[in-house]
Amino acid sequence: MFEIIDSSRHKSALSGDLTPLSVDIENKCGKFVGSEGYIYDTSLEHCTCADFAIHDGTMACKHMIRLAMELGELPNDGMITDHEKARIKYYTGILKVFVKTAPIMDTVHLFLILNNLLKSTGMTCAGNELAFTGIPDLLKSGLFELTKNGKKIKVTKTSKKDMKSLQKSVESRVGAFVLEHIDDESLSVSLQSLSDKYAAEF
Repeated sequence: MFEIIDSSRHKSALSGDLTPLSVDIENKCGKFVGSEGYIYDTSLEHCTCADFAIHDGTMACKHMIRLAMELGELPNDGMITDHEKARIKYYTGILKVFVKTAPIMDTVHLFLILNNLLKSTGMTCAGNELAFTGIPDLLKSGLFELTKNGKKIKVTKTSKKDMKSLQKSVESRVGAFVLEHIDDESLSVSLQSLSDKYAAEF
């Protein structure tokens, strides 16, 4: 499997972005977070990522290469380890999957909370406001931080882009939901009522 290693995959495997969530040295396996938030189970022979499947298991993917480096099966010169980045990627992934799969109104609830957390002034909260998404503690996720006065919580500067992207995903999903059910009488009546209300204000 590792006789011929693709150079681009090898380069990716060295980066801090590919720091594994966990490595089981005894069983020679590990867990990685994919770009879309899904967790990949990886061994030296197999990986659950799409890249490995596309090549019918004939070529080691970047996760397998990184695992081999972590286990000392391949040289790891130049390998960057960044556990904080792995943690942030993991929790961002949890939110990405949540937006795709959770009940529609739960995603709207997430949208509204992120609106407040994205404000420069932050949000007064206990820190467990996103527990329903799978993030039990905002401050331990690496995505959020205390404001300067230490009384509120806000999105970190490095996570703003991802959080705004999540909001866009919610908007797209809600819009698609509305259009899919536009023939529903109760929905149509509600939309017409809202439309008339805001039209009257202008």
